[in-house]
Amino acid sequence: MKRILFFFFFTQILICQNQWLLKSINEEPIFDTKQLFYGERMPNVVVAKDGTIVASFGKTEFVVRRSEDGGNTWGPIIKVSEGINGGG
Repeated sequence: MKRILFFFFFTQILICQNQWLLKSINEEPIFDTKQLFYGERMPNVVVAKDGTIVASFGKTEFVVRRSEDGGNTWGPIIKVSEGINGGG
C-alpha cells in the first residue's frame, strides 16, 4: 500500500513540474537583451539607487556605457583608461 501511495504522489509531482516547465517556456521573455559592446562579451553591470545603469568592460581598454532610463537608451561608449598588459 505504501508503494502505491508513493508512486501516486510521485507521478503527481512530476506532472505538476512538467506543466510549470511548459508554462515558463511559452511565456514572453521577462527581459530584453541589447548589444552594448561589440566584439566583447559579458560586461559588468551596476544599478545605482537612482536607477542609473552603468555597464563596463575591459578587454584591451576599460570602457563604460551609461543609461539613465532603465536601459531603454544608452549613452556613448566612454573610454576610462587604456588597457594594462593587454587588458582593461
